[in-house]
Amino acid sequence: MDGTDYTRWLYSGAADGERPADLGYVMGFRITEAYYKQARYKRQAGIDIPSTKDFKRFLADSGYASAR
Repeated sequence: MDGTDYTRWLYSGAADGERPADLGYVMGFRITEAYYKQARYKRQAGIDIPSTKDFKRFLADSGYASAR
């Protein structure tokens, strides 16, 4: 999450022995889905999701990582 090379996660990155190609799209969807589901105010969540800049906080607030 702290790096700038996303090629193994996005943009048609090749699959390797560790993960399928483009896994970042699926992970992003799951995290966003978790954020929305836990949000008390869905309308505000719809505003917050595309405008977030603090991705570590977004992940924490989603509850996705702690649910795994």
